[in-house]
Amino acid sequence: MSEAEARDTSSFRNLTHSIEVNARPSFIMPTHALYVSLNSTGGRLRYGGSTHLQYSFAFSPESTYGRLFPDTYQGIGLGSYTFFCHEDIGSPVALYIFQNGRVARLTKNMSLNYEWNLGLSAGWHPNVAISSRFNAYINVGAQLKWRLGPYWSILAGPEYTHFSNGDTMYPNGGANTFGLRVGAKADITPVRQNDTYADINSYEKKLRSARFKDRITYDVMIYGAWRADRAPKGKKMFIINKPFPLAGLNFNPQFHFTRNLSAGAALDLVYDSSANIYGQVEDEETGEVISFQRPPLRNQVAAGLSLRAELTMPIFSVNIGGGWNFIKSGEDMQPFYAVFNLKAFVSNKIFMLIGYRLSTLQYTHNLMFGLGFRI
Repeated sequence: MSEAEARDTSSFRNLTHSIEVNARPSFIMPTHALYVSLNSTGGRLRYGGSTHLQYSFAFSPESTYGRLFPDTYQGIGLGSYTFFCHEDIGSPVALYIFQNGRVARLTKNMSLNYEWNLGLSAGWHPNVAISSRFNAYINVGAQLKWRLGPYWSILAGPEYTHFSNGDTMYPNGGANTFGLRVGAKADITPVRQNDTYADINSYEKKLRSARFKDRITYDVMIYGAWRADRAPKGKKMFIINKPFPLAGLNFNPQFHFTRNLSAGAALDLVYDSSANIYGQVEDEETGEVISFQRPPLRNQVAAGLSLRAELTMPIFSVNIGGGWNFIKSGEDMQPFYAVFNLKAFVSNKIFMLIGYRLSTLQYTHNLMFGLGFRI
């Protein structure tokens, strides 16, 4: 069975559908002065929480996806958040896609599962930490899933949530929470579990016996985005809150070790129109740079090599890596960077791309929205 067969659209026949509700009490991490004391309460913002409604679908055990990825489902969710400080922060609502899958089966009716959420949140009140009314939403967690019967399951486990605008505006202090999730899942149609690993073992054996070149794929990815920036004037830095476009191109060969794990090196090219600009005029009242000078083109492009690892799941793949710019100029093009991408396959060869590029392996540099082709 080839990887193309593993993404066969016939897997979308005989889907099962589910609804889940869950609550997520959380602890607000003190990553900015806003959450420590710089708010209308004058004290520490410690606790938050959210409620969620999720629709999901799963693949039939007779399908390729169902055989290779048992007990995996994906869908769309809606969550309502509170930080118990509506005046300063607002009460954002998040709309997102998600995927939940089995990591290990513990007993006949209990398993250890993962889940990730990725989407957009709205309803923020701009403040000293978060300047955007819309922010990206990322959530990852692990749960114990206990199946009560053919229609019902309960899930509980720890989770982490991050909100950020990806430096599209300043300030971008973001918000981070760590908490517990407790939920109940109702299957609209009874889910028949694939409890054997014969198909997985057969696929892995066939993959191991394949020729080296047949275990390599080549991904070409193009993306674009925008970001705000800061410009120096003398010894000070001033914010330029306007959209600066950027674009990138990645070429990433990967060797497939198992049905869901591959790795390789990537060539990363980026053009950033905000890089190394210099502030010219300062607004005396606001301290904002209202004019700036662009450097030569060579100071706004970079080329790097990165090491990538990719986790493959039904429909989606998560690609992460870290790299080094061997061609760069100016202080804004940092030597080291990291990338985090989610690929959503619309066919065997074409996927949509959304992700982050971080500078110095720590700070968000820009978002990534693009299209990819698998050769």
